[in-house]
Amino acid sequence: MIEIKVADEMDNAALAKIYYDIRLKEFVWEKEVCMDDFKKSTEGERILAGLVDGAIAGFISVWEPDLFVHNLFVCKQYRRTGLGAALIAEANRKYGSPLSLKCMKDNKNALTFYEKNGWKIRESGMCEEGEYYFMVQDAVENRKKQQL
Repeated sequence: MIEIKVADEMDNAALAKIYYDIRLKEFVWEKEVCMDDFKKSTEGERILAGLVDGAIAGFISVWEPDLFVHNLFVCKQYRRTGLGAALIAEANRKYGSPLSLKCMKDNKNALTFYEKNGWKIRESGMCEEGEYYFMVQDAVENRKKQQL
């Protein structure tokens, strides 16, 4: 069973481990990865934790003033279970819509996920890690999902 909750201090160690493990194994564009990165990366952001059968399996962090998704991480074994979509839906309910984000061009799995869930590429850019896409939720798709 999937549950989404507002993350608290007790969740930080598990969330930091997810953040670290995924970046270490999958983010080939990252030069250095350390456990302290989670705290820096989510400072000032709203964090929702995704649980599957009571265990933390992912999270989303949102910079609320801009409705910007800074992080969306789901443990590999819980992908394609609806957890990522549930985290985004709850972020929409709590913080508003449409949300936006930047996704690295090389992050093919994430790009596929976002496009299947109605996100649209608005522009591309370059950063220290490489080329990224700036993506925004499609308003029509988002309304359909919220009505279900």
